[in-house]
Amino acid sequence: MRRQSLSERLRSRPTTWAVVDAGFHVASRRGEFVGVVDTDSEGRFLAFDGRGQIIGAFLDIAQAMAEVEAHASDVPTRQLAGV
Repeated sequence: MRRQSLSERLRSRPTTWAVVDAGFHVASRRGEFVGVVDTDSEGRFLAFDGRGQIIGAFLDIAQAMAEVEAHASDVPTRQLAGV
């Protein structure tokens, strides 16, 4: 079985990004929180998963967002009971 590329996974699972504050972006997918990208004092973009664990630091915001989305694709999601 062929493994999907990063771009294929991102297209198959649309993610919505919201700018909550300057330099702070929150990602959700189908109403479920999947992670954030924040900026540090050195101008790097810090990517965190939906559990608050650091994924990595990036010089490019698009790469940080792509990593959050890709990580969310690899982590099993939980549904709240009754939702």
